[in-house]
Amino acid sequence: MRLWWVRDWLRDESDQPVLRVGITQYGQGAGDDIFDVYQQLSRRLVTAPDSERSPVLILWPEGVAPPDIRNNFYPRETLTQFARSSRVSLLIGSDALDNRGRYTSAVLIDDRGQIAGRYDKIQLVPMGEFFLFRPLLKMVTDRYIPEEDKVAGDKPGVLNVPRSPLPSARAGTIICYESAFPNRVRTTVAAGAQCITLITDDETFGTTAGPYQHADFAVLRAVETYRYLIRAAHTGTSRIIDPTGNIMKSLPLMERGVLTGDIILRDDITFYVRWGDWLVFLCGGMVAAAVIYRFSGRKTGRATRNPDLPA
Repeated sequence: MRLWWVRDWLRDESDQPVLRVGITQYGQGAGDDIFDVYQQLSRRLVTAPDSERSPVLILWPEGVAPPDIRNNFYPRETLTQFARSSRVSLLIGSDALDNRGRYTSAVLIDDRGQIAGRYDKIQLVPMGEFFLFRPLLKMVTDRYIPEEDKVAGDKPGVLNVPRSPLPSARAGTIICYESAFPNRVRTTVAAGAQCITLITDDETFGTTAGPYQHADFAVLRAVETYRYLIRAAHTGTSRIIDPTGNIMKSLPLMERGVLTGDIILRDDITFYVRWGDWLVFLCGGMVAAAVIYRFSGRKTGRATRNPDLPA
């Protein structure tokens, strides 16, 4: 019934705040031309025949820009000049570095060419971004897995995207594997996100079922939070998903291209966002209580059985 109500609400966009977004997808494995290709795809979005309606925000997938953008002169100047001249904001995947270590990050460059925000991934991938039990297996990891573990962020990724002269849009940013965790997206929306922007790189899954399964997690996150979700994937599949779970637009796996679309910004809070996973814990508690009751009942029964009765 709630989905029916949301569908009716989505049909009337006349008085709703809208953000026009663009997605870029490289469509193949890693290559030396990645940075140049993403620039070309971004230019394609702002110079198309309907460029008067060019995106306000363009997404680049996870990890496709050189690391440490803030201190890396050439890519930083290239991206900031493009953003400033095109009057568009860029959300790009670029690892960040500081004195604590290396982060898997998303960096927002606003339409004035300023680095306006950064989100550091909180839910890191075991054995991919950090090695389990590294302190216990130090002799092995130092020899065979010398790379340092990445550092986890500690704040939800709510980034303000300018929509001059309108108020900024609050984009709740998550990265890759985090889309598999309902509570990670829930806390981002609870922190004020009006839409969800997801950047990922599923290249290691190739053309297996993996990229599709990973992409389908995003459908659930959109429905749970009643937010539009924009998914930019390096090799695909990139998608724009509405709050009912409908995939409005998508790019096929392993195909280069761009997507554009208008999404509605939402401020309402769903029951799940407000209360979280209480039902899961309640069900778990009921099962535990039933098991305890069952076993305690058996013990009581054996202790009180009349010994004169036949077994």
